Amino acid sequence: MYTSEGFYLSLTKNKDVSKHPKNGADINEIKEILLADIDFDKEFMTFNMPNGKNITIYSYMRNLYGATCKPIEKVEISLTNSVSNESNELCFRDQPVTYTIHKEIKKGYLINEGIIKPNSELLLCEYVTSSIQRPNKEITIHRKKDKTYIFNNKDLSFMDIKS
Repeated sequence: MYTSEGFYLSLTKNKDVSKHPKNGADINEIKEILLADIDFDKEFMTFNMPNGKNITIYSYMRNLYGATCKPIEKVEISLTNSVSNESNELCFRDQPVTYTIHKEIKKGYLINEGIIKPNSELLLCEYVTSSIQRPNKEITIHRKKDKTYIFNNKDLSFMDIKS
């Protein structure tokens, strides 16, 4: 198996570790590869399963948890993401949003997988740059410093960078 960092070495001895785990693969082997691929804690990861369904995993303190996702009725994207501070301009790491679930309006933070989480780290605005393509939507959200821009995908030019 490989991680995004390169090669993966299994902790399990005398096991055939393949690049793609087969159906019925040992769950410990899968957990090891997922943990090896985590750059830092408090991360959501969504995987497409062979049966066509998706599974979302949350990592926290080197443990993996199955995330229970709920459909959102409405999402509003905030066009500014800065927080006032006396010495520096701080921004949220993730895209601030307001959403409605079960007729209740809540605030949260949108991440690349289309997941809204309840909180986000603060960092200097100069380090904020990201693009998020909303799942099943025709828009791309681009963030640069303390501003958020929303683009219609049909107005953007995409190219295949695979060689």
